[in-house]
Amino acid sequence: MLSESPMKFTQICLCCLLVDSGATINIVDEETWEDSKAKKIKCKSEAAPIDRKLYAYASSKPLPVKGSFRFEVLIGKGKAQAEFLVIERKGVPLLCKDTAMKLGVLRIGADIASC
Repeated sequence: MLSESPMKFTQICLCCLLVDSGATINIVDEETWEDSKAKKIKCKSEAAPIDRKLYAYASSKPLPVKGSFRFEVLIGKGKAQAEFLVIERKGVPLLCKDTAMKLGVLRIGADIASC
């Protein structure tokens, strides 16, 4: 599901991101990360190597991780500290289940849908 609300990265706005209720970590591609650095995003970053492996759905080959960063994410009235892994491939930024729920853009439960 692509978010209709722009996501504000302190000084950067991502208008399209994928909310993945099966994901355990937030992901951003290298091009978006480089653009964010050029715009002087306020965050705490770490260069690779990252101590965990990241896999695409149904893949046995890990994705190439370049590094990680942590910062405050704002979507609408929602706000959360979040860590993002930077992958070398090009793609749409991915928001994991925990971060999406903290931001209020994902709700799971019987009280969400009425029959």
